[in-house]
Amino acid sequence: MAIQYQHDPLSLYQQALAKLKRDNAIYACSCKRKQLGPDLYPGHCRDAELHFNQDYSIRVRVENSDIYSLPDSVGDSIIKRADGLFAYHLEQ
Repeated sequence: MAIQYQHDPLSLYQQALAKLKRDNAIYACSCKRKQLGPDLYPGHCRDAELHFNQDYSIRVRVENSDIYSLPDSVGDSIIKRADGLFAYHLEQ
């Protein structure tokens, strides 16, 4: 497997995003950093069914398990910012 760098063509990121969308693992978020403050994302847009467009960031849906409540401990992280840049952890 070849090493992929973050500055490589965005097609790999777009493919990953498309798969996550098909799996209903992401959602659009209209919240701004200033609105949220330093705390974990409280899930305002999680069930809002906003359309995916350039004006919104995209968050990955973190689900609960039988053992631990992940949304309460790590929150739903942004994987694509509203300005169109992909977050580093999408590479992982």
